[in-house]
Amino acid sequence: LAGPDSLSFDTALASGATLLSHFLWAVVLELSGLTAICRKALVASVDSATVALALAAGHATNDEELLQRCYWCLRATMCGAAGVPAAWLDGRGPVKLSNGSLSQMGVCSTRLQVLSGVIKEDLSAKRLRWLTPTDCYTLCQVHRIRSESGSYPHTYEMRLDHSDEVVMRALREDEQSSCRIFHRDADPATASDHCEDYLGCVVPNFWGTVFTLY
Repeated sequence: LAGPDSLSFDTALASGATLLSHFLWAVVLELSGLTAICRKALVASVDSATVALALAAGHATNDEELLQRCYWCLRATMCGAAGVPAAWLDGRGPVKLSNGSLSQMGVCSTRLQVLSGVIKEDLSAKRLRWLTPTDCYTLCQVHRIRSESGSYPHTYEMRLDHSDEVVMRALREDEQSSCRIFHRDADPATASDHCEDYLGCVVPNFWGTVFTLY
């Protein structure tokens, strides 16, 4: 692992367990190049089946990027329309959620509380980026894109006036619903309130004359 060929390690041929093993040993041996390669592959592969192991590895190595990916995976899985997977609660599957801890077949167990720092950092970063006043004006245009029939849902794009660059996107599903705001890279039609690109929502008052940003 410490040799010059370590940077050519093919993560596509490695199993999830192998990636985790290589990542942990790379951190211990301070092999920054191999650590970065394994981290990138792990972050890309985290899902409901591997999140327990990835969370344990991220917590053990205090890896912010891996912990952040685990948080968003867990949030999407647990807060989605289907709710927490039944197999996580009844112990039938390899991943188990019990008493605020996520475990993997008795191999590891990590309290979800370790993700509190990720939540605080994400909130601080978004407040700094979107809610901090600046000393100058930024001229923008809001473009509304109607559905093919001309009715709802409506998609909105905020674009910089001088370059037409998209800054953020939003979706309003019907006349009474709030307008959900997402980062420019998200697809509002498929993104949810629990994804990393979700920024907030705008809720109008009864007459539509006052708008509150959450």
